[in-house]
Amino acid sequence: MRQTFSITEAGVRRAWGVEKLWEVYAHVPAQPWCVPTSFEQEWVWGASHIAEHVTRSLDADLAFPILVWQGNIVDGAHRVVKALATGQEVRARVLESLPPPDEETAPRLDECLEDAPWTHGDVVAVVRAVLAWTAR
Repeated sequence: MRQTFSITEAGVRRAWGVEKLWEVYAHVPAQPWCVPTSFEQEWVWGASHIAEHVTRSLDADLAFPILVWQGNIVDGAHRVVKALATGQEVRARVLESLPPPDEETAPRLDECLEDAPWTHGDVVAVVRAVLAWTAR
């Protein structure tokens, strides 16, 4: 699977291919979505470098909706960062359920986020600063 959405419960990592989810839920209409207040300070990127997320956020296409399930962003966190940095609306396809996972494995070490160095709010602030600097 290229890009995945995963959750870990009871020591089992369940993962879905995002492309497959887009196909399954193509019929769900996009609607305005209110970003949870916890998004910026409680959601984290993990061990990856902030520059990757800043670049992906700057390049994000806000015309494309995100996928949301049970308040979690299944696909589109970089679009949400850009929307927050630019003050634009977030549109989402809100999923009522998920199909069976594509894989079930042991949790991955790179997805353990307790000590993650970057919050989504950190990336929002950097993207906002880059956009302000390039607009000068």
